[in-house]
Amino acid sequence: MGHANGGVKPNAGGGSTLNLAYRSLLFCWGVGLIYLAQSLLGDERLWSNHQDDTLSLGQSDMQSFKPPEIGRWSCNGVNQSCECQDGYAGPKCDQAICPQPCVHGWCLQPSFCECDNGWKGVSCKEPVCKKKCVHGVCSEPNVCKCDEGWFGWSCSRQCGHGQFLSSEVCICAEGWSGDDCNSAICIRHGCIHGNCIAPDNCVCLSGWSGPNCTRDEIRMNADKIMYNLELRVRRLPALMVHRNADDAVNNESWRRLRQWTSHLIDHQWRISRTHFMDEVPTQDVLLRFSQNRYPTCAAVGNSGILLLSRMGIIIDNHDIVLRFNRGPTKNFEDFVGTKTDFRLLNLRGSDALIEADGSTHKVHHHRPRHTITLLWRAEAFHYYTVIRHKFPDDAIYLLSPDFLIPTINTYKTAMERLAKMNITWETLQAAPNGFVGIAFLLQICHTVDVYGFDQLPERFHIKNDYHDKSHVPVGAAVHPSTVEFNILRAMHAFGLIRLCNVVNFQLCGAPPIAKMDQPLTRV
Repeated sequence: MGHANGGVKPNAGGGSTLNLAYRSLLFCWGVGLIYLAQSLLGDERLWSNHQDDTLSLGQSDMQSFKPPEIGRWSCNGVNQSCECQDGYAGPKCDQAICPQPCVHGWCLQPSFCECDNGWKGVSCKEPVCKKKCVHGVCSEPNVCKCDEGWFGWSCSRQCGHGQFLSSEVCICAEGWSGDDCNSAICIRHGCIHGNCIAPDNCVCLSGWSGPNCTRDEIRMNADKIMYNLELRVRRLPALMVHRNADDAVNNESWRRLRQWTSHLIDHQWRISRTHFMDEVPTQDVLLRFSQNRYPTCAAVGNSGILLLSRMGIIIDNHDIVLRFNRGPTKNFEDFVGTKTDFRLLNLRGSDALIEADGSTHKVHHHRPRHTITLLWRAEAFHYYTVIRHKFPDDAIYLLSPDFLIPTINTYKTAMERLAKMNITWETLQAAPNGFVGIAFLLQICHTVDVYGFDQLPERFHIKNDYHDKSHVPVGAAVHPSTVEFNILRAMHAFGLIRLCNVVNFQLCGAPPIAKMDQPLTRV
């Protein structure tokens, strides 16, 4: 038999189970709305006026309670209970729960810590240092724990031979100087052409000897080093690679060219003779320079020592000026001049030509059209056809193996003679780009002045290249290499060139504008 209530069985109190659920939900919603009104209006009386009210659920009375915060709880009408959502706890469900402890902070949202100032990380246990701990770790907020041998707020200071004070000052022990007490003092004898590595302990640069490194071994042995070395080659067949009308001459030129590039492995030389020779000029435009030599020529290197004297006008007064690699003139006119007749590129410079956009000329620093670019490294021979197609309107030539082979042999002979005299060097030496350029000028000039080729003791801290922004110890640089510089000094002492370096500025026409901290003797 059906019931008037739609077939729902009434409970003992006369109501149905469904009605009980509805009334439970209504209760939760009701008290929730009361609490919401209280929160919005800030009136405690809204709740206090109703906190003793109860809603009858059948025959049972629910005890009055203060409801949890809206949005962080849920009610179960069947079980007649309200519970906090996952991640929250507390009487009002307003306490976020973080599974990991917030060591230096508090739990803002479930699984999210809000860190105190000076701390970071998931658990707020990683300290923050505003200054980077260069040689150490951040152990407390703005406190660096330095590695052994390092000091200071950011662990960036050393005090090699002294005591570091809390005022960030290093008090040096006797015989040492400098901000970090790492500069030895050689008082007894001095250390003119060397590096003072410990108090009164001087290590001479290559080519110098004696207690204070003033004995010039290169000058004293220049005749032995240069004996019978032919740097001005007589009856030179060619100065640049070119195509001759005589097939017999071409055959010999090709043989010498393959001899010069013989160290290249097969995949580095895949150009046919015909294709290569079609790209080279039809005549040797450089040979005429050797037949009618210029009075004065200047080879301008890239050493930062050039910034010590305003030699620009003196350099530009030469009939011919040769520069190396990417050495610019713009913004350095007072120091290096503006004139550029030749530019000799090493392997890196040749690679830059290959990678450059032929329409921008960026690699040449907007060089004037009359400048002749010379390549000499064997690797550049392989890519010469590519370079010619990129820069069809530029004068870019390959120096001839007829000049290069005897020039490099002369360099090796001088190098062997230095070694027999116990004039040694420690590191691997760079290819003699400077020597090749100066030897080229000797073929076309009567007098060759050389600028920007120096090796000074480390204490001077001159720029490696005059156009570089960084300062590095010149004694450790490769502009020029140790061997190359010693050979150039021998050529200077022998009278082949004038080495216009830091101690010979007056010889070349201009006094130095910057004072040196210690005197140097002439080379």
